[in-house]
Order: sequence, then structure tokens, then C-alpha cells
Amino acid sequence: SLESPKKAKGPSGSERAEEQFKRGVEELKRGNFRRAIEHLTSATKSMPKNAGYWNYLSLAFSKMPGRLKDAEEALATAIKLEPSNADFLSNLGLIYLKAGGKKRAQESFEKALKTDPKNEKAQKGLRKVKG
Repeated sequence: SLESPKKAKGPSGSERAEEQFKRGVEELKRGNFRRAIEHLTSATKSMPKNAGYWNYLSLAFSKMPGRLKDAEEALATAIKLEPSNADFLSNLGLIYLKAGGKKRAQESFEKALKTDPKNEKAQKGLRKVKG
């Protein structure tokens, strides 16, 4: 017959990505940051337009010594995908704060508050910067 052979029905790309994401979050909760990064990186490769995946990858990077630049880059991707997400902007402020960049942190928190004036993470971050 001229019909193409049917592929074995496995999980779709988005299902695989979601599974990797869930595993990454579990590893993050357990404190296995290296494993979390592996799973979350896999999720972002499968679904590169999912800003939430990039946000969690950034969080995992931020928990590893010497990986703040990677955390910033992952979060920059999330923000590119969802520029008005105040939580992402606040998280970027926290990364800058952790890196000692108070001015950049303040700018990020203020930008988050312009988007969502009630964002508690941004309010708290701004108090830390100014306090």
C-alpha cells in the first residue's frame, strides 16, 4: 500500500515539555538544582515560547553559585515573551539585588509596579533596595 507507516503514538512535544517541567519543579523543591536545570532546560527546548518554563529555569539557576548571569538570561527570555508580567519583572529585580545591582533592581521593581501596582514581591523588593 502507498500509505505511510503510522508512527507509534507517543506523548506530544507539549506533553513531554510539561512532564519535564513538572520534574524540574519537583527537583527544585527537593533542592536538586542541577537536576532541576536539566529538566527545565529540556522543557524550554521543547516549548521555547512558554514564559513560565523560562521563569522557573531562571529560579533554578539563581539557586546555583555563579549562575546569576544564566538566571538573568532565562528571565530576560520570559520577559520578552510576557513583557507585562510583573512577577517576572520582580524576579529580575531579585536577581539584580542578589548580584549587588541595587540600581538595576530598583528599576526592575518600579517597572513591575507600573504594570501591577499591587504586586507584593515588587513592593517588598523596593523596600529592600531603599531600606
